Amino acid sequence: MHTATSQIAVSLTDVWGVFGELFGDFGDQQKPAMSFGGGATALLKENLQADFSFGVGLSSAAPEWFVSVGVSIRLPH
Repeated sequence: MHTATSQIAVSLTDVWGVFGELFGDFGDQQKPAMSFGGGATALLKENLQADFSFGVGLSSAAPEWFVSVGVSIRLPH
């Protein structure tokens, strides 16, 4: 299976950002599963970021819709 993605992200302030992406999975025997999503990020501390995203499937093999919430921690060297 192969995955492809294209994303654009924009910082609105030092804390807030937004993003959008087109992505999909392409298998040898399966139909392509293409989706479009977007969301927002919030830099809570220098090494802590929260994000929220949502999206829709663009092909019959993709989920009809999705919602995601996440947290990212940057570890020191």
